[in-house]
This record gives sequence, structure tokens and C-alpha cells, in this order.
Amino acid sequence: MLLVLRSGSDRGCSYNGCNMKRYFFDYKAKDQSLYDYQSDEFLSSKHAFEFAEATAQSLKNSLNGNWKGWSVEVRNAEGRKLFSLPVDFAIAA
Repeated sequence: MLLVLRSGSDRGCSYNGCNMKRYFFDYKAKDQSLYDYQSDEFLSSKHAFEFAEATAQSLKNSLNGNWKGWSVEVRNAEGRKLFSLPVDFAIAA
């Protein structure tokens, strides 16, 4: 079982005092998709990218390669794809 911790706010910023933006983190493979219907809020796309990067790394290190060929795809609240990070399973020989 994979546990990904998600926080909907940045530390040091009260929710009412910040302009938080909503991002969706979908998991995509060639013939499969797992859609994020919950979303998370971040101050910027940079913070969303950092979260996606940490998620991809977590997937890379888990489940003995079960996430090979997958990517973490990030969309904004309007549904526009912002970026996609592959879960890279290159193994050193």
C-alpha cells in the first residue's frame, strides 16, 4: 500500500490571507489513468511541481516497480495540463 501525504496549505500562511490555487494530480500510464477528484491547494505552480516531484520519487521507490511507465500529471482548476513528471525506474547495472 502506498501512502502519499497531502497537505492542502503551505505552512506559515493563513488560508484567508493567501491566494491559494487548486491543482489536480492525476496518475497516467499507457492504458490506465487514476484521476484526482479531490485536488490540493498551493500558493503557486512551483509548489505544485515540487509536490508532484516528491510524489513521483515516492512512487519510484515503492512497490517493486509496479509504477513503471506511469507519470504524475498536474492540471489546474480549469483542467489545463501544466506538466507531467514520469516515474523513472531506470536501474543501474
